[in-house]
Amino acid sequence: MASWRKSTQKQYKGYIERWLKFSYDNHFDPSFPQICEVIEFLFTLFKSGLGYSCLNTAWSAISPVLSLQSGTPVGTHPLVVRFMKGVFEKRPSLPRYSSTWDVNIVLTYLKSLPANVDISLKELTHKLTSFLVILSGQRQQTIRLLDIKHISEQDHKVIFHVDELVKQSKPGQHVDDMEFIAYTPDPKLCVVACTKEYIKRTSSIRGQETQLLLSWMKPHSSISPDTLSRWIVLCNVGVDMILFKPHSARSAST
Repeated sequence: MASWRKSTQKQYKGYIERWLKFSYDNHFDPSFPQICEVIEFLFTLFKSGLGYSCLNTAWSAISPVLSLQSGTPVGTHPLVVRFMKGVFEKRPSLPRYSSTWDVNIVLTYLKSLPANVDISLKELTHKLTSFLVILSGQRQQTIRLLDIKHISEQDHKVIFHVDELVKQSKPGQHVDDMEFIAYTPDPKLCVVACTKEYIKRTSSIRGQETQLLLSWMKPHSSISPDTLSRWIVLCNVGVDMILFKPHSARSAST
C-alpha cells in the first residue's frame, strides 16, 4: 500500500471497501477469490450505473491485493480483460474535450488589469496562478507545490525546483525545474514581474509558510488543489465554463 500515492489510496479506498463488503455478503475470502466472484463484483458495479472509467479504477484497486488460485494476475486474466472490453463497448470512456479555448482570451483580460502594484492581493493571486498554469503546462498539483524555499530569482527569469513527489515522479525520473522567462515588451504580461510582486506583497503575512500561493484571506494558510482550481481566471473572461473545467488550462497551454 505504501507504493500507492496518497491520492491513489484515496481513489482506491471506496472500491476496496465495496469489495470487502461484497466478499462478506457472499461468504468468500476477499484475498483468494474465484475469477467468477471477481467478475460478479465488477458486474455489480456495472449494474449500479458505473461506466468504464470507474470500473477500470475498481479493477486496478483490487487487482494488486488478490491472488487467484490459478496464479494468473487478476488484471491480466482473459475473462476480466474480455469483460472490461464489453463494458467499454456499452459505456465508453471518451476524452472530455475535442477542442480547447483560446489562451489569448485570458491574456487579454490580464493585460486589461491595472499594474501589479495597483491591484488587490486577490486579483494578484488570480493573475499569478493563471500565468503559472498557462505558461508551464503543468498539473495544478505541481503548481500548488511551488515553494519560495526552492526559487531562484534572476533579472530576467525565475526558476522553481519541485522537491516533492508529483504524479509523474518515478524512480530515476522527476518533473523538470520550471523556468519562467520575463516578458519585457509588456510588464502586465510578465510572469517574472508578477511573481516578484506577489512574493513581496505576501512577505508580511506568510509567517512560517513557504508555499508560494497562499490564501488571501486570514489566516493566509497554504491552499488545496480545489482552491487553486477556482483561482484560474476563466469564468469571467468569456471561456465557456459549462464545457471547460479549470484543468482544461493545461491542454490550452500546450
